Amino acid sequence: MVNPLGMGLDEKTIEAVRNWRFQPALKNGKPVAVQIAVEVEFHLYPNNTAKMAQLKKRASAGEPKAEFELAKVYLEGKLLPHDEHYGMVLLERASNRGFAQAQFELAERLIRAASPDYAKAYLWYTLAQRGGEKHSGKALNKLTAQISPDQLQAGNSLVENWSPTRN
Repeated sequence: MVNPLGMGLDEKTIEAVRNWRFQPALKNGKPVAVQIAVEVEFHLYPNNTAKMAQLKKRASAGEPKAEFELAKVYLEGKLLPHDEHYGMVLLERASNRGFAQAQFELAERLIRAASPDYAKAYLWYTLAQRGGEKHSGKALNKLTAQISPDQLQAGNSLVENWSPTRN
């Protein structure tokens, strides 16, 4: 142990690493003994277990603000392990329930995606602006200036046909 942690974590690390299996290093086609340094990273979430359980319960009950907060937790990967897919599912749920902050964040993520969806981003920025999200107007104006007329038309069509999800 280079930097022992205590609290039983060293023992748990050794127990986990003992179960790892590696392909042996080879020299002239024959296995040879080598030493490696293994770095194990721990994520400790002190005092957050009850808070996260309560947040999950509220999100499961369909509370948009809780869905948004839990989405951010999963997307950031700080208080819970990073889970991009589930974070986006929660973000979309909160957006579909009319939560303006979630709508704005979803639009931001859609624009930064590897394959941006400008029509959907337009939808969420527009709805966020209608919901009073303070940064959405500027973002919507910037997006509108950058997208094609076809993308703008598709975005307007999404806005016209959108209806919020009810609990």
